[in-house]
Amino acid sequence: MTGTEASNQPPKKEVFLYADYIRVLATLAVIMLHSSGQLLENYSRANGSSWWTGNILNSCLRWCVPLFVMLSGALLLDGKAE
Repeated sequence: MTGTEASNQPPKKEVFLYADYIRVLATLAVIMLHSSGQLLENYSRANGSSWWTGNILNSCLRWCVPLFVMLSGALLLDGKAE
């Protein structure tokens, strides 16, 4: 391979496996957060225990939205000073 052939290839992209795992975890948490929100909206029709279950689950899953923001920032900044 000559020098010109090597320079025509695109640079290899860095793969962050931890970011994929965090993204999957946060996506599942967002789905569960939206599902538990349905229980909270129907307070008058839900019995006390199902409403409390939805409320606790909803409260415990609030971390997923800031996690997406922090992950986006970490992947966009990519360690370079701009």
